[in-house]
Amino acid sequence: MLLLHNFDGDKIKYGILKSCEKRPVSVEQIEEIVAFIENEINKYYISEIETEKIGEMVMDKLITS
Repeated sequence: MLLLHNFDGDKIKYGILKSCEKRPVSVEQIEEIVAFIENEINKYYISEIETEKIGEMVMDKLITS
């Protein structure tokens, strides 16, 4: 099933904070990840995006950060 949502940076930030609360990921890193994802979405003028795609972008940035 395809789920599309409007991008909500605060929701993404909160989700990453919760999932990384016991990991060595700083708030600054999380804010950089959210900003990167927001920039990528805005760069392509995407108004709605699959939740799965957002998750993939978050995981990719966490791995490379």
